[in-house]
Amino acid sequence: MKDSVLCFLELDFFKTLLKTNNTFAYRLMMFYADELHWSEQKMGSLVHLSVKERFVVNLLYLINHLGLDKENVLKAELTKTDLAAYVGTTYETIYRVI
Repeated sequence: MKDSVLCFLELDFFKTLLKTNNTFAYRLMMFYADELHWSEQKMGSLVHLSVKERFVVNLLYLINHLGLDKENVLKAELTKTDLAAYVGTTYETIYRVI
């Protein structure tokens, strides 16, 4: 956990911001398009890929987005249960794959 600062924007202000700042609106739209694309790929991988393949794809995704430290260790602490939930399988199956 890290300290965070949260901001609240009134909905009317946010709508006005989107209408007046085209660059911001476009970047926000592209961000959500990328997130939707990733979620569609993830759902497709649940159907078409084996557990080993899903594990590798998701591990590469985590490495690309979270990075590795100097010792080539993932910069996040994940339990096997967390990893299993992320991959879409059971703890026992992840234990066998690893």
